[in-house]
Amino acid sequence: MALELGKVDVAGIGGEAQANVMARLSLSHHPADAALTEARLAYLLRRAPGEVLTALEPFGFYHAQVEIESPRNGDVVNVRVLVRPGRPVQVNQRNIVVEGPAGNDEVIKADIKAFKPGPREILDHRAYEASKAVLERRLNARGYFDAEPLRQRIEVLRARYSADIAVAWQSGPRYDFGETRFGGSQVNEDLLRPRIPYREGQPYSQTELAELHRRLVDLDYFGFIDIQPLTDEKADGQVPVAVSVTPAKRSRYTAGIGYGTDSGPSFRAGLERRYVNTRGHKFASQLALGTRDSSLGAQYRIPTTTSRWPGWWSFSPSLRRQQFGDVDSEILEIVGARSARWHDFDVSLEAHLRRERYGEEQTTLLYPLARIGRTVADQPLYPRHGHAWNVSLSHGDPAFGSDLRFTQLRASGRYIHGLGERRRLLLRGEVGHTVVDDNERFPPSLRFYAGGDRSVRGYGYQEIGPYFEDVNIGGLKLAVASVEVEQMFNERWGVAAFVDAGDAWSSDRPDFRMGAGLGLRWRSPVGPVRVDIGVGLDDPKRRLQLHLNIGPDFTP
Repeated sequence: MALELGKVDVAGIGGEAQANVMARLSLSHHPADAALTEARLAYLLRRAPGEVLTALEPFGFYHAQVEIESPRNGDVVNVRVLVRPGRPVQVNQRNIVVEGPAGNDEVIKADIKAFKPGPREILDHRAYEASKAVLERRLNARGYFDAEPLRQRIEVLRARYSADIAVAWQSGPRYDFGETRFGGSQVNEDLLRPRIPYREGQPYSQTELAELHRRLVDLDYFGFIDIQPLTDEKADGQVPVAVSVTPAKRSRYTAGIGYGTDSGPSFRAGLERRYVNTRGHKFASQLALGTRDSSLGAQYRIPTTTSRWPGWWSFSPSLRRQQFGDVDSEILEIVGARSARWHDFDVSLEAHLRRERYGEEQTTLLYPLARIGRTVADQPLYPRHGHAWNVSLSHGDPAFGSDLRFTQLRASGRYIHGLGERRRLLLRGEVGHTVVDDNERFPPSLRFYAGGDRSVRGYGYQEIGPYFEDVNIGGLKLAVASVEVEQMFNERWGVAAFVDAGDAWSSDRPDFRMGAGLGLRWRSPVGPVRVDIGVGLDDPKRRLQLHLNIGPDFTP
């Protein structure tokens, strides 16, 4: 008589142990449409206890008791597996040894110390295998390419509910970096070699290859990069490194439309030449049209060939038209810069020639600017933990061709901290201070304003600042702070509550304005979308202000 297998349940355990039992049980894999005879059922039921015991051992349960029930409802057989896992086996002794030079390597010693499971911990075979894999990968990543296992053993003393772990490796010598060979590059090799972060003869480390990969990616010349140690060619204590690259598309075209409550509707179009010639020069141009801000600009960049400060020389002319309250500014600017990555910091030294026409006034400024910043985030679009900051200092002087003598300091920062799985705390701050010998002639584009999507919400764009005849003329000082808590409902949608405060002023004392409100969050396929409704708290008659913002939390 043909039978039908119904439900197969496992009770008494949960989590990964239960899932592993179900994966091991032949009963749970019996095809639903396959015939089940009495003989086949009896065979599967006899196998079940042994399969359950085997499935539980990786979790340290060596003394489990298993009871199988198989009640019938007509021709349908339901199977219930009752498990009493019992007392788990614990680790008694753990002896992890790496013989050879790696035994004195601090990184390897840290992995040995962190090896799991430890004494008096449950014998978890998954943790044991994972720790072995970490140690093996680390030996390879640190250049111990001849490392071999001497013993890998777990001895279980069932009667004592204990186990002893013994793992030993012979590391062999640690190899040094040999020559680095590039292949497939469309630009001169002497542009790539300064990006190598290690020296020939330096102890091998996979971390250095990862840094080389990051630096080559930053060049944006290549569509594919593969870096491998040539272990088959290692000799005389050194291992050569092969870097294989594939050129990226030479030209990149961009175009898009956007809208923000601060900026209004906008259109952008751009052209970028990733490499103009074999010397790796780059060219880019962009047109931006908006109701408050329009610009046309170009940039020519030349890579440096020094290994100490690898980076770029750049030349950037631009023509821009900006609206500051009721004042329109036309800005013609030429910027020469030397930028570099210094450790984990982005550094730039710049020279600005800037002519700005606003109203009946015109100002020409020639000044140097120094900038340093850093961004650390666990992911680029939706970071749960991270921070970003930027500081710049500029100074103009008539002795060097500037119409005005001024010194300006700007600093901004953001901090994000995850609170549980779906909640984040977001902090933001910005400060600025300007000392100038002629306040009235200082151009609007270098002044400070507050209010808007990325400033003090609840107020309009550049609404906060010192006024003259109902026109916000901008301040010489700035202070803005924001606290926001974001709660996501699922992977896409969430809400936020925020409090912002700040002011832009030129007098001795600020008059801080505060805004608060609620917002909707959408993690769209193209990036975060924020819709906020805020209200200024300084005037109970103020109307609600709508803010729309699109883009990552950490913007350049």
